Amino acid sequence: MSCSKSEQDITDPDDDGTKVEVSNRYFVAPVARGTGDGRSEENVADFLAANFWNDVRKKFLSESIEVQFLSGEYERAYLEGGLVFSRIGHPENKLILKCGDDVVFPLQEGEKTKSYVMNFGGA
Repeated sequence: MSCSKSEQDITDPDDDGTKVEVSNRYFVAPVARGTGDGRSEENVADFLAANFWNDVRKKFLSESIEVQFLSGEYERAYLEGGLVFSRIGHPENKLILKCGDDVVFPLQEGEKTKSYVMNFGGA
């Protein structure tokens, strides 16, 4: 799985002409760096950190949130557990997940697999 638009039939949310005002932008990576709170690229959060996503879930109740996946290989989504977006949602606020072409979720040959890397059931 990759986030490359050229490999997938997806529409860029920025192409529809409407702009979402985002006051909180966070960053995740395959492993945490710095403080790991996700508030900057220097303090990027672990993309599977439950405490990070709980903080996002709480802030999402009052405002739109953007989470930027930084370049890297996110194979832990298969090995340790997929990203589960449960109990998250809002009728007006948006959760925007962004990534570039260098964000990949590689499935390593011979490794135990999960049937999903992201699950939005209950979102």
